[in-house]
Formats: sequence, structure tokens, C-alpha cells
Amino acid sequence: MPNSTKRRWTEQEDTIIRDGCYASITEAVSSLAAHGYTRSYAAVTQRRKALGVSSVKLDGGWTPPEIRALKHAHLQGWSISKTVRFFTRIGFDRSYGQIVEKRFSMGLGKDSVHRRQYTTDEVNLLHEAHERELSIPDTQIFLRKHGFKRSKHSIYVKRSKLGFASREFQAKNHKRWWDNRSPEEVSKHRRRTQRTYRRLQAQGRKGIPNDTEWIIIQMGIEGLLPTLSNHRYHVRLKRRNGRVWYKNPDFAFGWQGPPSSGKPALVVEVVGSRWHSNTEVRHMINEYTRIGIQCIAISGKKLRGNPAFYERKIRRAILHIQEEQ
Repeated sequence: MPNSTKRRWTEQEDTIIRDGCYASITEAVSSLAAHGYTRSYAAVTQRRKALGVSSVKLDGGWTPPEIRALKHAHLQGWSISKTVRFFTRIGFDRSYGQIVEKRFSMGLGKDSVHRRQYTTDEVNLLHEAHERELSIPDTQIFLRKHGFKRSKHSIYVKRSKLGFASREFQAKNHKRWWDNRSPEEVSKHRRRTQRTYRRLQAQGRKGIPNDTEWIIIQMGIEGLLPTLSNHRYHVRLKRRNGRVWYKNPDFAFGWQGPPSSGKPALVVEVVGSRWHSNTEVRHMINEYTRIGIQCIAISGKKLRGNPAFYERKIRRAILHIQEEQ
């Protein structure tokens, strides 16, 4: 038998290669062999290129029905595993990795939720949440109430693309905070801040309390010390990775010993969902408990909503410590 690479290609061979919808070069070679033509893998590959047939290397041998099924699975929001089961059910043999690679090459993304295109209704809801000045967690809840499931990271990225998370927007909101208050309130706030700052400087402390810390300071709880980022008052804790963590509590009660080496009986930490995750807060409370310090962690949003409740909670904890002593 003459060498197959030296023989000219017949019209029937070209028709088999051009019209056949093969998932791989091997199937094309097998189909030619079934019709009585012996061709090598490299010969079939070169002939496909000469005939203008799309390369299997580029499209992975994906047939149009498979691509339509993949787009359908993406629009349904199915995960990769569910897409694999769907392909098996309709008679397509595709692995998990092949589906992931094809979805990525088609721009469908690796994750059916985070990379799913935003609909017009979702964008309109994001505009409405922006006008209502909702935070990212509140925006996520707002979308869920309307039947849309998005992660916080996805909302953050989309808000950035829409121009909602720019510095100009943040500065505009900050300016609006002052615009919503009368000149008397602004002047009173500035005088109060300046008096407190001078008093704390005279005591050897530094820092200015934020709005939520001001709420606790105005409670007038005797013995509750606002450390205000003064690193003389710190507690030696451990981070989750095992490293030493010199934690400066927001408020401390019953500090025993010098600031740098002593420890308080009670600390009050004001945490925010934007800066502190639930895992970090739980770890911080456990670390305080490990060295014998009671910790009260208060959400800044909840503190602004019901300050009287948390004032009673702090006073009860202090009273309990005083009774034990």
C-alpha cells in the first residue's frame, strides 16, 4: 500500500472531512478508515486547515447543539456540576474541565452567579439602591427581596462599573452629611470635637472618636475609658494565623497595672460590617476570653438604632464586675 501522506486527497475524502461534525481528529480519522481511506492524524489536521474547517484545538470539537446547550445552562444559572449532569442526560459526553474551559473561552465566566450578566431590572434596582444610599449589604438584601441573588463582591464590582463607588460619590455623600444639618449643629459638633481633643491631649491620649464612639462617650458611664487609638493601652492577643496582635480596645473598664503591661476587666469594641467580618469579631471575643477579659462587641449600626439598650448592657456588665470584686 502506498504511503497515505503522498496520495492526493479525493473529493469524497474532502466531503467526509468537511461535512462530518466530529468531536475530535481521531473521530475524523476513524470515519475515513470506515470508508476505506487511510490517513494519519497529522494529515487530517493539515487537510482540515486547508479546507477552512475550524480547528478542533480552538473550539474543542464543540458542536452547535452542545454550544446551545451550554448557553442554555448558563442562562438558567446552573453550576458546573449541574451542567455536566445536564449534558449527560441529553447525550453529550463532556467532562467538568472541558465545560469550565469552554465557558471561560465564550466569556460566560467560571461562576454561574458572580459572572452572570446583570439584567436591566437588576441595574435599575442598583440605581434605586444608589439613590436611597444603601450600603452593599443592604443592597444585597434589597436585590434578594426582588428575587435576584448576587454576592457582595459582585455588587461591589458592578457598582464600581456604574460609577457608584468612586471617590467623587463618597465625597458627595460626605458633603451631604453636612448639608443635612443646620449651621448651629455643625458649629456645636466642631466645638465639642475641639474641646474633647484638647482634653485628651492634656491627658496624654491622642485620636478623635468617630460618630459611634461619641454615642458611648455621651452615655457618661463612670470608669469606662476611651483609649482612642492610644497605643499605650493595648492588650496582647493572637491573630488567627498565630502572630502576636497588640489590640487597642475602643473602651476599657477596670484597667489594672500600667497601660503597656496591664489588662482591663471589661472592653467594649464598636465593630462595623464594612471593616470587621463575623469571623474576625468571634475570634477577637474568644481571644479576650482566653486571657480573662470580658468583651462586649457592638455593631455600629445597631448602636445608632438603639443606644439605650446597649447602655443598659454595658452598665449591667460593669455592675456585675464591681459586685464580684
